[in-house]
Amino acid sequence: MFKDIAPKLRDMGWQALVPLKPCNKAPAIAKWQNFNITPPSEKQIDAWASTFPDGGIGLAFGPDHVIGFDLDFKDPDIAAKTTCILHDTVGVTDLVRIGQPPKRLCLFKADNVTVTGRAFGGFEIYSVSGQCVFYGIHPGTGEPYSWPVASPEELGPDDLPVVTQDAMDAFLEAMEPYREDRVTVLGRVIRNSGNVVPWLQAFNQCLSVDEMVAMAVEAVDRSTTGHRHYTMSATVTALVTKGVAPRVFEDAITNAYEHRLTQDEAHKRADAVSKVIDWADAKIWDGKLTKTLPKMLIEW
Repeated sequence: MFKDIAPKLRDMGWQALVPLKPCNKAPAIAKWQNFNITPPSEKQIDAWASTFPDGGIGLAFGPDHVIGFDLDFKDPDIAAKTTCILHDTVGVTDLVRIGQPPKRLCLFKADNVTVTGRAFGGFEIYSVSGQCVFYGIHPGTGEPYSWPVASPEELGPDDLPVVTQDAMDAFLEAMEPYREDRVTVLGRVIRNSGNVVPWLQAFNQCLSVDEMVAMAVEAVDRSTTGHRHYTMSATVTALVTKGVAPRVFEDAITNAYEHRLTQDEAHKRADAVSKVIDWADAKIWDGKLTKTLPKMLIEW
């Protein structure tokens, strides 16, 4: 797949192509995030075509100045309504990719657009980070991803309708009722976007470490399936930032995170909490952030 299609995509002007694992959304290469900044060279593309001839094809967002609206709603009625919102505010594009309907990814060209954040609870907006599947087999359905109207082999980045900042702002405002990223924990409503800052602010109001941990555990437990990993990552990072020892919260948050996952999901995300703790340890406790962020309890 990669060997046959990637050269055609390059001819159409697509730059930041990356090989994907067969029947998987994940890139087949390490450090693929580098291609969010600089696209791979022709030499790299040729090497991947040889190494991963049957691999899928993904696009790393950034170099192609493309914005992807990933409407990740399973309910057909909500999916239809949010698609109409996209059409009314941003416009209609012929590059619409379907993996597991009624979910869809719609691609547009960016015009100096700034998007704060990527995950918005129920939908994502890709602009300068992340990657999407162009061609491959959906791991859930076992069927190929499809492009019902036109494909990237037929349209390049410069052929797409342009998104302006005003259109982006209008879309986000209209989508507010459909966001699934608010949780009420311990009587407080928190915008749960996977961002650490709202959790730090909430924890600042807590009277004890136990209250912080209870808030984090409740938030993870009540998060929707598609948003649970974001919630876990943000709350764990915030707890580590506040200086709470992992031994105080790791088991409780792990149980809250895993108890509603299917057996397959639990297997794929084994040690997920531990991995986030390790990441937070490396990023926070090496001195990068501790100079500016307060610690409530130092007990590593």
